[in-house]
Amino acid sequence: MCEINLAAILNVVKERRSVRAYDGRPVEREVLERLCEAGLWAPSPSNVQSLRFVVIDGRDETLDLLKTVGPGFPREATAAIVICSDQSSVTMFSGPVCGILCAEEAAAAAENICLAATSAGLGSCFVASFVASGVGRLLDLPAEVKPILIVALGYPDPNRVATAPERRKLEEVVSWNAWGKKK
Repeated sequence: MCEINLAAILNVVKERRSVRAYDGRPVEREVLERLCEAGLWAPSPSNVQSLRFVVIDGRDETLDLLKTVGPGFPREATAAIVICSDQSSVTMFSGPVCGILCAEEAAAAAENICLAATSAGLGSCFVASFVASGVGRLLDLPAEVKPILIVALGYPDPNRVATAPERRKLEEVVSWNAWGKKK
């Protein structure tokens, strides 16, 4: 039983791509809500649970405006989840540690969202190149809520599917019990 579950999960992991070409179909709100649920269940360093999500479903001009403050945002995406950190949740940490914890939490949530999107037949792409102050103003974020990452979403354009980039062999990157030791 364990091998079947592991194989299914590994298959989704291997299928996930950074998709930048979408077919224009809107993403259903129910699906977007489930993706946020997947993000919510990501690991939280020190259990700070600072994550906050702003879902942009493309029903108004917000998505187009987001694209103007995010040069890395795929132009054809039909939805987005802006992963934010409520800094009032991490008051026990300060300085660089706070930033690192919030980045770790957001990255884990983004990966969960992207894996869940893949399993739902959606394409996704992490976006870190955006003007944080512009995103904050656009989404009316309170001062203590900072945008950390954006996940662009949509149904992949079947005519422009990205192929898997080559990966190193497992034995090239894994050491056992000490650096450089092979199995």
